[in-house]
Amino acid sequence: MLFGKRGIVSIVGGLALMAAGLIGYFKYDEIVNGFDFFSTGNISHLPFLRTENGKWGMVGIDGSLLFEGCFDNEPTVVVNNRFYVKNKDGLWDLYSIDSSKPERVGQSSYRYAALFFMDVAPVVRPNHCIEIIDRNGRVLHQIDKLAGRQVLRISNFSEGLAVIELDNHQFGAVDTTGQLIIQPNYDVLYPCHDGRLIAHSSNKMVVLDKFGTEVFSRIMKEGFSHAPYYKDASLAVMYLRDSNVKKWALLNQAGYEIRVGDGDLVDFQGEMVIVKTKDHQSLLNVKGETILSVTGQNFHFASMEDRIWRIDATGRYHLIDINGREKGNAEFFDVLEYKNEYHPFYSTGDEVAVVSTGMGQWGLLNTEGRVNKEYYSLGSFNLADCWIYNEQIDLDYLISQLLVSSRGLDGLTFDSPASEVALKSGDTDASNYTDLYDIRYVKSLGKGAVTIVVDFSDQVGYPDGTFTDMTPDYFEVRFDETGIFYRKRNEIFEALNRYISHLHGVEHIENQGENAIVYRFGDRVSCVVYRNQFGVYLMMSLGEDSESEMKEIAQDGENEQLDDDSFRNEERQYERSDTD
Repeated sequence: MLFGKRGIVSIVGGLALMAAGLIGYFKYDEIVNGFDFFSTGNISHLPFLRTENGKWGMVGIDGSLLFEGCFDNEPTVVVNNRFYVKNKDGLWDLYSIDSSKPERVGQSSYRYAALFFMDVAPVVRPNHCIEIIDRNGRVLHQIDKLAGRQVLRISNFSEGLAVIELDNHQFGAVDTTGQLIIQPNYDVLYPCHDGRLIAHSSNKMVVLDKFGTEVFSRIMKEGFSHAPYYKDASLAVMYLRDSNVKKWALLNQAGYEIRVGDGDLVDFQGEMVIVKTKDHQSLLNVKGETILSVTGQNFHFASMEDRIWRIDATGRYHLIDINGREKGNAEFFDVLEYKNEYHPFYSTGDEVAVVSTGMGQWGLLNTEGRVNKEYYSLGSFNLADCWIYNEQIDLDYLISQLLVSSRGLDGLTFDSPASEVALKSGDTDASNYTDLYDIRYVKSLGKGAVTIVVDFSDQVGYPDGTFTDMTPDYFEVRFDETGIFYRKRNEIFEALNRYISHLHGVEHIENQGENAIVYRFGDRVSCVVYRNQFGVYLMMSLGEDSESEMKEIAQDGENEQLDDDSFRNEERQYERSDTD
């Protein structure tokens, strides 16, 4: 045995650090799976379907049947004898497998919920703040505000810590009691693993211990990238060196480089690495000696001890040992993978992989390449929610981030050129705005988002890629009843009016029934706050007729423009969609 017993294993093979199209960047949306963490429960059971139109049951990773045909919706995997299933309202219900059939735990249903990789898990009930519950569903702690700011979201716990994001978009970490352990001073913070957390602060990658002490850092120069967490006590990093040649390295927990090589680091496990150079991949040992090498095929480590997946030119998976010997003489269409660097680390243990043996057939594969039983589906490795979002949101704070003033909003003014507005939208190609009279984009407010529309009196761009010299004469903000703003129409309407009415120089003109209030900023800028069945809207207009225009919009009410995605310029020949 070359690796030794790892204790850190993934479901389909380590950390696959796929090389991106841009030199020197790891492609994190292709990171395969996670890892289990220490002293916690692994996945013990998987949801399954016997037939395509059947109901979901649960099977142990050893192939033993737990129950069958119980749920219409796919359950999560089972960890620490607990799993979730979404009910008819789309909320998570908690279940136990302490007996021979699933039993509901507690009376609460959750908008967001995390698995019990420890004896506690963060959850959020509808319209509540973040809560930490035990395996009986009992609330142990509440998390709403820390360090004087509201907590927007929290990750699951890993090695006793959970990452949090505050309303100023800074990250820190709390322990299982909700106490702040790592101060929220970081632009990015990844979950703890191997006793280390990776953070970003300004232009630095910072490695922290579990108490928040900085162990070492690296300047993130052009071409530098890194894995999101330690694995097997090593951190994979990539540099650009020697005239833009890619170099990878493994850093130990003190920050020393313990291996450096050329090419793309695909995967590593213990003292073995898989490296891609040009058209072939190689498995190397700690001395840099080549053990296996293939052309036109790929490797990555399997979850099982001393096993590797070889992916042939047709995309089929073959289980081999580290000497290249095929196990089981079978090929598989797919293996079940999970890809998200922020999700809790997890494992099914060292002995099992989940494989597709054909269309509509999935099975549990052992280390010798034998499939236990076959099912129509073994689920999608549903791990509940990656992030748990606070629903007890501070609307006043979120709305203040719109930066409304008599001159405009969101950092734009009635004097901003079209090119500046386009920069906000992320689309600066003027040819995309030919014959358009507006630029629109989405702005994040916490977990929620609003659509901002900036109107001009003439077209914004020309086919030759140049912008006109037009400046805005109209701003609009749309709070659709989705995400965290769902069923909060009245609260948003009230919070918006509180905010506008306290702005410098604003004058309250008149109410238009219960659903619209008109305001004026001086002689040339007026606005209206309006609500209807679709959501809440803030509109601002510039010009001598702006007040009468806002009053007209308010008076028109629900019979007017709010149901066709346009509030003015009905003669406009073309409307740009909200897909950006």
